[in-house]
Amino acid sequence: MSRIIHGDCMEALDFLKPVTMIFADPPDSIGLKYDEYQDNMPLSDYYRWLELVILKSLPKCQIFWLSYFWKHDLSIKHIVHQILKHRHPSWNAKSFIWTYTFGQYRDTDCASSFRPILRLMSHSAILYPDSIRIESERMKIGDSRAAGPKVPSDAWEFVPEDDFRIIPVSNQFALVSTEDYEYLSQYSWHLTSTGHAADGGGKYMHCVIMERMNLIGPTIDHRNQDILDNRRSNLRVATRSQNLANRGAQSNNTSGYKGVTWCQQTQKWRAQIRINKETCAIGRFDNIEDARDAYQRAAIRAFGEFANFQTFEVPRVVGNSPERRNYHPTQHPEALMERIIKFTTKEGDSIIDLFNGTGTTLRVGKRLGREVTGIEMSSEYSLKAAEENNVPIIKIGDLM
Repeated sequence: MSRIIHGDCMEALDFLKPVTMIFADPPDSIGLKYDEYQDNMPLSDYYRWLELVILKSLPKCQIFWLSYFWKHDLSIKHIVHQILKHRHPSWNAKSFIWTYTFGQYRDTDCASSFRPILRLMSHSAILYPDSIRIESERMKIGDSRAAGPKVPSDAWEFVPEDDFRIIPVSNQFALVSTEDYEYLSQYSWHLTSTGHAADGGGKYMHCVIMERMNLIGPTIDHRNQDILDNRRSNLRVATRSQNLANRGAQSNNTSGYKGVTWCQQTQKWRAQIRINKETCAIGRFDNIEDARDAYQRAAIRAFGEFANFQTFEVPRVVGNSPERRNYHPTQHPEALMERIIKFTTKEGDSIIDLFNGTGTTLRVGKRLGREVTGIEMSSEYSLKAAEENNVPIIKIGDLM
């Protein structure tokens, strides 16, 4: 039976039986005010607390999902790498990027419009990729060669086939392949104004690595767009056009789709693509999805593997969304949680949500036939989610 446990997740886990999946969307330590918690923990304490949450969760599940704020990305991945290497070597980790089509407006830099999500999985865990298949690009254009619906792509893998190491870069970290670590460690690296890692002479780290691989080209492209991820598997030679093609939508994009804008004059959605410094018109469409599909087909023809289509393009739950519960400062969309739940559990499986909040995991999980236990320290949030989902509230003392 699904339920809400009122209390701290670290304490509640002591009394809960192992489940198939645990999902965690903890406070981000960015100063938001929750009902009974202010998330302004010093970063060193925050990272240590997250480490303890992960360590306590892994023995209780087969699959653990962690959603977190992008500024913590490298630090959290370093923590996870150490945990899996030294405490849970049979587990593996994979990184997903959830991008959303509504971001913050900024003039000085690209707006933040993505959230990293890590999936940690034991060797005995089972995935259900057939349950999340989507229409392929060939199917969309009616290509007879289409093999059928495809499993959605992810952003990039955290644990690559070749192991990696971490090198300090100013107050951040760069990821490098193990075979480059000793050589690169001879030098002191700093963060440039563009966000790249460079040595004292101003030479970029990724350029040094490509030279060691005897790969020289006009431009070096980071496959996953993370310019501090300098693993060999993430670097490739590219032309300037290919490098630009592997960028996401611009920060002032209002459609949510790369290459698609609203034409005020014709009152239609306009699709266009930039190739070799020239902007080429694709067409105007009444429907935004048709404009998106037209751009993506053109990008595949023009750029092949460099065509960039972001993963998990699910809108954020903004203020006017019908999903929005206004009593809570943050909320994940139901479409995202549905994909995660279907991908890593089957009907009848049990799930724990360590930070229940508005009960999105509980709401979606119940609808999909899963048994969900949400843990929430706020009395108000527990009561509201319990009333909406018609589930009981249990105190930690009753679990003993």
